Amino acid sequence: MLLTGLGPGLHELGVALGILDAAGELRAEWLANPLGQAGGVFRDQGRRNALRDLIGTLLPADPTAPPDPNVQTESWHPLTSPGSAHQVFLTLRQVAGGGLALGLAIRVGNDAVPGVTVTFALGLVEAADDGLHAIVGTPGSPIRARIDVTVDPSGAAGFEGVSIDAALTPADPARPVELRVAVRGLRVEGKVLLPVVLDPARLDRDVVPLLQNLLQDRLGRLAGEPNAPQPLRALAEHLLPLLGLGGDVPRLPVERIGIDPSVVARWFATVLDSPPAGGGTPGSAWLGHLAGLLGSGASVAGTATEADPYRVLLATSGGARVDLILATRTTAGGRDLLAGVALLLDGPAGVVLEAGGMLLSLPLTGPGPARAVPSAAVAIRAPGDAAGTLVAGGGLGVRFVRAGLAWDGIALGPILELGGVEFEGASHELINLSNVDSIRAAAAEAARASIAAALGTDGPGSHLAVLVGLIPPPGEPGAPVADLVALLSAPTRELARVHRSRLHDAAHSWATMLAHLAALLGLPEPVAGTGSPAEPWHVPVAKDGPLTLELAAWTGDHDLHLGLRAVATPTVGAATIDATMLSEVVHLTFPDSGPTTARLLGRHQGRLAVTGPFTLAPVGGIGLTVQGGDLTIDWSGTGARAGRDTVRAHRAPRRRRRDAAGVAGAAGRWL
Repeated sequence: MLLTGLGPGLHELGVALGILDAAGELRAEWLANPLGQAGGVFRDQGRRNALRDLIGTLLPADPTAPPDPNVQTESWHPLTSPGSAHQVFLTLRQVAGGGLALGLAIRVGNDAVPGVTVTFALGLVEAADDGLHAIVGTPGSPIRARIDVTVDPSGAAGFEGVSIDAALTPADPARPVELRVAVRGLRVEGKVLLPVVLDPARLDRDVVPLLQNLLQDRLGRLAGEPNAPQPLRALAEHLLPLLGLGGDVPRLPVERIGIDPSVVARWFATVLDSPPAGGGTPGSAWLGHLAGLLGSGASVAGTATEADPYRVLLATSGGARVDLILATRTTAGGRDLLAGVALLLDGPAGVVLEAGGMLLSLPLTGPGPARAVPSAAVAIRAPGDAAGTLVAGGGLGVRFVRAGLAWDGIALGPILELGGVEFEGASHELINLSNVDSIRAAAAEAARASIAAALGTDGPGSHLAVLVGLIPPPGEPGAPVADLVALLSAPTRELARVHRSRLHDAAHSWATMLAHLAALLGLPEPVAGTGSPAEPWHVPVAKDGPLTLELAAWTGDHDLHLGLRAVATPTVGAATIDATMLSEVVHLTFPDSGPTTARLLGRHQGRLAVTGPFTLAPVGGIGLTVQGGDLTIDWSGTGARAGRDTVRAHRAPRRRRRDAAGVAGAAGRWL
């Protein structure tokens, strides 16, 4: 059946998901296996092209990007507001053979004069007929970094601007780094030269120090000008040290680039290990120049460990802060550099939301591969002030509590930590509550009372205390709570026991826990529903016209399902649509004995009810008017079921007769 008149993007969405073919015909294969058909979006060139066109419709490409003129087939699609000083892009690139490469790019800076723009781009995966493949740091998809400096178009500084392009390809041991420096509008004896390009791999070795000395001379004059604007002074002070071409950081042997594949990695390892000349944290000199070039006046914090990475301020807005984070990790295979971003968001009652992750892992020493997103975490910390104290008194001191989820590159796990703990003369910088020896059992009840009191009787802290079983919900005396000794020794097992108890307790249903989870997430509306798959407990997350997105939960004998439900009731012409999509995000099973099991994205249910009358486009000269219809789909990773109610339909008047059975058959094929 041909579907016509679809709005912008709907045709491309239908083709990408496998619902429609390129001509707009409804595909019967999709109804037989919706999940399997949708999962094939990356394995078919036509559907990949539809996905690319859909992204282009929803997120129009930025015509000023990418900055690399050698990548003509790549488009950058902004995920943040255009014109902001900090932008994030989804990148798409056509690959030979019909493949599609997807990646991420970040740009910091603006087009101000004078000004500095820093761009970072990497390809993540390539979609081809044989599936998805990681392409981080491969020869066909290098990790790209660019610094673009505009000094003064008038040339008063001796040149107009400088751009530095670096391409990192750790997967190519013969040429892991390529560096290119271009100087624009260089003035020599009153004449403006053509752009001077420095490529250490192609220029004569004697040219490299000559251009380096020339830049040092021009930037040195600029720094000595008493009336130079602050951005120019920052440029003169920080650019060359950042590149390892001068100042108080170890020198980058640019003449060895192209000859020694490991020269840049060894140089950067030396940079991170070198303390400033006047003393201080190793690596802080180079990081200070990075912060100064980006216009951040904040000092660099951290110790370069994964627990306490270096932090360079990128942006602040209200109660939010975005940092660039850098750390190193040493393993049996060598030493890796970890780079990522971190977000700190101030919440009520001094609570802080911490969200961030290492976006990239690059080998500094050893043969290890580059990796995308090796770690990430989302957690709530109370108090948010690093100088604050959560509990102080009664022989117990706790500086902070932190709870959330962490990704270690392989699996997702819980975070439940106490920091700065002092008890009976013993001090612990950080206690992981999954360790039975991390706190003495004699302090269990005292710790429960102290922590609960510090978290407060309302606000995010109290909701967190209920969810982890520290206290019963208000108005529910006798509700299941955690045994603190068991919670400290085996937190996941004890949390499973608390939540399993609610599955079998009619007086204390899991709807209360959903209410506290929703409140913790800042969702103010009450919980509705009965907790069944047909009518799950639900809380609105967002509304847009006839569409409502809800947080949903439903239970079974030993099962807890958490997911999202989308409900839409639009009116299209004479037809009224009632559509519901319930997607299971996580399915937890709490057996009476044995470990808890979890399954992600296991089952999805959809229902579409249409009340007419409305007339479909003629097919083969046959018109069809439908009075109403109902379609239900229930699918999982192992298969799908589809059902439909009776459709009341009649054909439009035409010259040749056709019996009612034929009309019903046409309706059945449409459904």
